[in-house]
Amino acid sequence: MGGRIRAKDWSQTPLGPMESWPPCLRTVVSLCVASPFPILIAWGPRRVMLYNDVFRALGGGPSPHLLGQPLSEYWGPAWTELRDHYDKAFAGQPVILENQPLFRDRGGRLEETFFSGAFSPIRDERGEIAGVWNPLTETTRQVLHERRTRTLGDVALAMANAQTLPEVFTLAARTLEDHARDLPFTLFYVRDTRGSTLRLVSSTGLPPGTAASPALLFSHGDGAGGWPLEEVMRARQPIRVGHLEERFGPLRCGPYPEPPREAVALPIHLPGEEEPTALLLTGVSSRLELNEPYLEFHRLLANAMTTATLQCHARADWVKSRRREEQRAAELEAVIESIPDGVCIADTSGHIRTNRIDPAILGSSGIEEALQRALRGESSTREVYLAQNGGEKQRVIRSATAPVRLRETIVGAVSINVDITERKRAEAEREVLLANEQAARGEAERANRKKDEFLARVSHELATPLVGMRLWLELLQTDESKRTEAIAALTQCTQTQSRIVHDLLDTARALSGKLSVMIEACEPSEPIQAAVADLTPMARQKGLTLEMILQETPLVQADPRRMRQVVSNLLSNAVKFTPPGGRVEVRLEPERGGVCIVVQDTGRGFPSEFQPLLFSPFRQEEEGTTRVNGGLGLGLAIVRQLVELQGGTVWAESPGRDQGAIFTVWLPAHEDTGEPPRAESTNAVALQLEGLRLLLVEDDALTRTAVTSILEHHGARVEAVESVASALSTLASTSGFDALVCDIAMPQEDGYSLIRKVRAMNGPISQVPAAAFTAHMREEDRLQVLEAGFQMHIPKSLEPDQLIAQLRTLVGKPPTKP
Repeated sequence: MGGRIRAKDWSQTPLGPMESWPPCLRTVVSLCVASPFPILIAWGPRRVMLYNDVFRALGGGPSPHLLGQPLSEYWGPAWTELRDHYDKAFAGQPVILENQPLFRDRGGRLEETFFSGAFSPIRDERGEIAGVWNPLTETTRQVLHERRTRTLGDVALAMANAQTLPEVFTLAARTLEDHARDLPFTLFYVRDTRGSTLRLVSSTGLPPGTAASPALLFSHGDGAGGWPLEEVMRARQPIRVGHLEERFGPLRCGPYPEPPREAVALPIHLPGEEEPTALLLTGVSSRLELNEPYLEFHRLLANAMTTATLQCHARADWVKSRRREEQRAAELEAVIESIPDGVCIADTSGHIRTNRIDPAILGSSGIEEALQRALRGESSTREVYLAQNGGEKQRVIRSATAPVRLRETIVGAVSINVDITERKRAEAEREVLLANEQAARGEAERANRKKDEFLARVSHELATPLVGMRLWLELLQTDESKRTEAIAALTQCTQTQSRIVHDLLDTARALSGKLSVMIEACEPSEPIQAAVADLTPMARQKGLTLEMILQETPLVQADPRRMRQVVSNLLSNAVKFTPPGGRVEVRLEPERGGVCIVVQDTGRGFPSEFQPLLFSPFRQEEEGTTRVNGGLGLGLAIVRQLVELQGGTVWAESPGRDQGAIFTVWLPAHEDTGEPPRAESTNAVALQLEGLRLLLVEDDALTRTAVTSILEHHGARVEAVESVASALSTLASTSGFDALVCDIAMPQEDGYSLIRKVRAMNGPISQVPAAAFTAHMREEDRLQVLEAGFQMHIPKSLEPDQLIAQLRTLVGKPPTKP
């Protein structure tokens, strides 16, 4: 190139003679000529072109006569795309191109090419831009290879899930619509079963029905429609088909105005078949040469079609095989289902089929494990228990499991399961009857032991003071000097025995609802003083300090004799459970609407978990023959019954073991009527309900009528209803009730539901005093009633006068302490 540059007459070019070239141009040309890379130089305002031999060797490189001529003459149609880049470089802005598409005129037709390079300004001695240094590399082969590789990948991915041969080609055509630069048209034909006819199933670029894309092609005769089908059908490789315009006329397809001039016919052959299964006809781009890489692209496309077709056939064969297996399995299932006993069959993979046994219980029943052992050659017989009806009942199955062998090879396992439920149920019923008989006998023996223990305890408690009395009487007969001491001891023994007898009688009356009190206005300090006087000798004998603190209080509505009994029982317990050197204190204090009697000791106390059982009969924290303190466990139960009969409340507190206990009794104050106080029986004027308006809720008609009559006889106005719904309706429409008396156990809704709804109502009615009038008389029933929102628990076993007394207390009752 250096010799060519020196030999050229530059005076006929815009650059002028070489002698007039500036030093910088000479230097740049020297560098260009010596460079091993393709270099193009644009110089001066007219963009005069200089280049080296490497650039000239590029495909479509410039001819010698273009040396020293303007660039536009070399680039031709591509100059429109490149001019702006040169202008930017001459303006001082470097430009880098990467895979720039350019359509070059090569051999009288435009060809799609790609170039990468740079446009760098060249400055002269004055620092002004005089030219552009332009190294360029053609990347057409690389770009086309990458583009076609992506096309093949997209097509393969699209055809991956095709189920039929037409679907293979339809999915491929849908993908190839976006790749018209390499394939301006595609025609997909499928051969029919007769082998001589090809049917168009999909296409791109050309609509069906044109001269080049008929709906049907015939491989023999005149039905080829311009395509060389006989040659194509015999070949097992791509066939180039030229002169398309002569065969079919101009084909209007693809991204360029020039119609395709060539096509490639690609027969799709499957292994083992002489005739092609399908035919793919593809157009060749009018702006690309059908060279070997381009033809290889068509071959690879045909291979992808062949692979997809094989996969489609394999998938269809698999589906058929699967259906045959399912048919055989269905036939086997029908056989298994016809067997009256339960059958489980396992294959060597561990899959289990059953007829009358839920597969979900195979693992829990052990049948699955037995089948697995049978697959290893082990036979077994066992009983299996299967739950049914939500687990409430069980079926009993005798399960026999064995391996299935074919020519000494284990090919599966079978389990035959026979229902022996009825036989086992009969055996179980006999066992249950025997167990029930033994349990009843054991329960009777336990009840008999409890009775014997109670009688033994009663005998012991009665015999202990009796023995003391007999011994002291014998001592008096022999030693008169012990008279005073003997009389005190005899008095204490007599009191102890009397208290035991009275406790037993009171307990019997309380359990039968016949325990009664005689209410009157009384001075509360007097029964307290009497009880303290009774217990002082016992306290001194034990070394305890017994103190009494009495404050000024109003008269109370109570039975003085029963008050004394209550205080005596509480003091007796305090003295009994307080160790020597301890202290017992009795206090009388005024409290809201009444008075409180507090008995506090420094004794052993009680744990919190025993508190709900304190006031239950026959309950003691210590049991057995090793207990430290005697007694029948009746005192506190009687205390609660007596206090409640007098309209009061009793509760107990203890910080814990060995930290003492506090028992508190609240009794209502006497209502001053201006008349001198006098003793009255339970049916006296003081117990009348004159002026009170009550709502009675009782579902039993006889009880409702009887209670209404009793309450009205004592002066109350009673509205009696039979249900919760009626009670709510009455409360919503009528106001002014002084108290609510409600049964607990009633149909549909019970008393607990009623009290919750009443307490949730708006207005004063939500605070109406309420008593549960019920036959549920256990301690837990009483606690549940109070927790639900009632102020009082009234047993139905009470006498009428006791019921009246309780209701009078309810109307004026302060809040209770649990």
